[in-house]
Amino acid sequence: MSQRRSRIAKAGGKGPVRTLASSSLIALALLSLLPLGIQASADGATDQPLLAVVGNIRITTDDLFREMQRRPGDFSTAERRQALLDRVVTDALAYEAAVKEGFDRHPDVVGAVRGLIAKRYTRNALETELAAASVADEEIEALL
Repeated sequence: MSQRRSRIAKAGGKGPVRTLASSSLIALALLSLLPLGIQASADGATDQPLLAVVGNIRITTDDLFREMQRRPGDFSTAERRQALLDRVVTDALAYEAAVKEGFDRHPDVVGAVRGLIAKRYTRNALETELAAASVADEEIEALL
């Protein structure tokens, strides 16, 4: 099985060079950006302060806040928030490189993204259904 190699350097030339050696790592990078839900208008403008721009990806303060909510850990210090932002930028660099090389069209990646979307849709539909459901105390007591 042949492996593709992409060299991803952190923005600004700082930090280590990362080598991504398999499509499974690229798929993980692609999936890690999905929760960011980066919002931008058609002209690329956002209404939140911008923290970083990686190719076509604009990372805002809201994006970083959502990432802090999604990941475990304490982000109360500026150093930890900066480390998280560095990780988000590294993931965005990997995503841009992966898309450039066509990994977003790779069957394994497409299948993983479809599965993630289906799970999120099912979960949201179930949560909506549960929120709308109400059971009277009398109905619960009758079942006991």
